[in-house]
Amino acid sequence: EVLYIKNIEPISPEKYNILNYQPFFHRFLFIRPRVNFTKTKPRTFKHFTELEDNLLAHALDTFSHIKDNKALYSSIHQYYLPTKTPKQISIRVKNRSSSKAS
Repeated sequence: EVLYIKNIEPISPEKYNILNYQPFFHRFLFIRPRVNFTKTKPRTFKHFTELEDNLLAHALDTFSHIKDNKALYSSIHQYYLPTKTPKQISIRVKNRSSSKAS
């Protein structure tokens, strides 16, 4: 069975369910703009944003049944955070779950 959205492109039932999944529309996933009045040096590397951290937390909850870390981080990269590599995701999870994380 294939579902159509406005007769433009076919979409599978799995994708339809994912796109209509309620957590994608929760307000905690959206970033509030921050105003910084202090001058700072431009950073040469990109940090995880608040939105990416929220998506990562949701992805870890969704894929909690995957026990292999390599497969877990690859799935998160593929479905939730395509701009981050699985290595970056694994390092972020390790750093956020450490006892020194704020």
